[in-house]
Amino acid sequence: VTPSPRPDAGTDPDDVAFSLDSSRAYIVSAVSGTLTRLNMETGEVVDVIGLEGRPSAVAAGPSGVLYVSATNRIYDVDPGTGAVRAEMGVNGKPGRAAFTPDGRYALFANDADFVASGLGFLVNVNERAVAGVIPRTWGSPELTLEQLAVVDNNTCYAVSSSTRQLVRITLSPLAVHTTAFPMAEKTNVRGLAASRPTSWATEIGR
Repeated sequence: VTPSPRPDAGTDPDDVAFSLDSSRAYIVSAVSGTLTRLNMETGEVVDVIGLEGRPSAVAAGPSGVLYVSATNRIYDVDPGTGAVRAEMGVNGKPGRAAFTPDGRYALFANDADFVASGLGFLVNVNERAVAGVIPRTWGSPELTLEQLAVVDNNTCYAVSSSTRQLVRITLSPLAVHTTAFPMAEKTNVRGLAASRPTSWATEIGR
């Protein structure tokens, strides 16, 4: 459903997240280099925040804080004021954040074109700092991480489309582990979801 008149959320918006109470939408546009805060009750734009690095993904953490992913950086943004509380430098293009159940960590997959610098990034939410980089495997082809699904405070699953594998990621130690899940004959995997507390991942696709 598109409100009328259509709110200006930048050119070709890339991603959207919602506040914990669903009263605000947060929309990022890489082309415009903006984060737009939208009032969901009125459909009006609250404000537009300019961000460097072509922001392309946004997620609201368990505490409501926004995490905006852009080329070579991750922004920690106050959802109420729109103020950037921290800017964390990374080497690559992080995707949308996935959070551990305890809210301590956020995990970001690195774009496939940048995996030479690492497969992903781990951010310590409380310290507003990058806690580690998921090391590459040096395989051929190299693993890529998509569709992150966190199952507990130390485990996350992801799909690697480059190798057609289901991958398990551990936070301590920070590493990737391939699984025996039969994906070799599967293509066009559309999503991955995790069910807690049973801690298993379900593949949705064909």
